[in-house]
Amino acid sequence: MSFLLDSNIFIEAKNTFYAFDICPGFWTWLSQCDETKSVTMVKQELLAGADELTEWVKEHLPEDFFITENEEIQEAYRTVANHVHSLPEFQAPAKLRFLSGADGWLIAAAILRRDVIVTHEQNDHKCRRKILLPVIAAHFGLHCQKIYDVLRTLQVQFH
Repeated sequence: MSFLLDSNIFIEAKNTFYAFDICPGFWTWLSQCDETKSVTMVKQELLAGADELTEWVKEHLPEDFFITENEEIQEAYRTVANHVHSLPEFQAPAKLRFLSGADGWLIAAAILRRDVIVTHEQNDHKCRRKILLPVIAAHFGLHCQKIYDVLRTLQVQFH
């Protein structure tokens, strides 16, 4: 089983429980774990931050950590985008915001690879102000998990 990480996994880890100075083992594990990947759109979001996390991504994540959006992923993304555009309960700005970020690309890659998406977003079908990654992922039969579940599944321990 492989896991695709959302940007918020990195950002919240840096800002909270797995801060670089508190839990360096998390970051070592992340940079060496073969079961975790992400997409290049997540990399772009992380590099836009221009902070300690940006430097860590540049220095520690191997290039193959980020999956390139090839033709197959682009075709799957078009399917995701068509679904998002078909949702009558959301206004155009919410659709544009969702499709301009990495979430649609994570879903597209997961559709092809059958990966689990790792995100801190909650699956809330009642939310109408924002399109949530787990809601769209569920439409395509994909599973989302929290990082804590991934750590337990992979039996990771930090000493």
